[in-house]
Amino acid sequence: MGRRVVRSRGALAVFGGLIGVVLSIVVLRAVDPEAPLPSYDIESPGGWRYFRSDVDLGYGPVPGVRARSSREMDGVTIYDVRYTIDEHGLRSTPGSGAFGPAIVFFGGSFTFGEGVEDDETLPARTAAWLRDGTRIVNAGFHGYGPHQMLRSLETGRLDGVVADGVEHVFYQGIPGHVPRAAGRVTWDVAGPRYELSTDGGVVFEGPFRGEVAATATKILHRFAPTREVLERSLVAGDAEREYDEQRYVEIVARAAELARERWGARFTVIFWDEPGGTLADRLEARGLDVLRVSDALDGVRRERIVLGVDRHPNRWGHSRIARAAARPVRTARRTKM
Repeated sequence: MGRRVVRSRGALAVFGGLIGVVLSIVVLRAVDPEAPLPSYDIESPGGWRYFRSDVDLGYGPVPGVRARSSREMDGVTIYDVRYTIDEHGLRSTPGSGAFGPAIVFFGGSFTFGEGVEDDETLPARTAAWLRDGTRIVNAGFHGYGPHQMLRSLETGRLDGVVADGVEHVFYQGIPGHVPRAAGRVTWDVAGPRYELSTDGGVVFEGPFRGEVAATATKILHRFAPTREVLERSLVAGDAEREYDEQRYVEIVARAAELARERWGARFTVIFWDEPGGTLADRLEARGLDVLRVSDALDGVRRERIVLGVDRHPNRWGHSRIARAAARPVRTARRTKM
């Protein structure tokens, strides 16, 4: 009952400001343009869009599309790259084998490889470090969190892609995935919502928002001033933050459990730990295998492995982390021998 009250108050907070916001939206559009978000120019013949709605995950890429994506800030180009999406709606991974047990990567834009070319992503660099034609599947996408990973496993949407089995699953997590898994972001309006269950796990309860609320949120998200108001209305309080973190850990733990049950696969969390942060500790306390990015960098400053102000990993950062990710794969293979 308490959770329903909190959710209702959050909805009222959003719609309380909606009337005034919508009335002023034309003015806001004229005086304060959108924030410098990435652009997506479709280069595929006959293609016209990059994103589409997804009944299970909320949204995702259009299959079989190639897009040029660029981002600028203050007249400076941060990146200008191409994204190739295959027929399954997954980012292409050069160096991946076509057959055999797969390594599957889940996560958001860090896993997808925002701001880098197809052969520079974490999954692609892992393929390069392994050098053996392993089948690599990149199931990450912009803005995703662990809830998309769990729903993907629950619905078996990758089963046809990994028909030869899965040997290892990697989930790359960041602290920002906690609010994503709680529905506290403006772009993921129809993503899968999970709540803690009485037995301590999580249970799927449908999309984050209904059709009307989702449409309103999409409108507000389009413009920088209204997006900022909306983001403030979604910030969790102290009590909610603890609930959200526990939910996050349980979502990841359930995904690991399903990866073992469905595929017999090992599961590793690659986590971007922060000084003073406790999420990596909580994941480990839950029995999960955690590869901390701070350990993978081994003293290298993070400023050297990100795309400047964009903060996504650059190609060198992906390669450094991929080298660390390849180690448990090799170790597991030696153990089987």
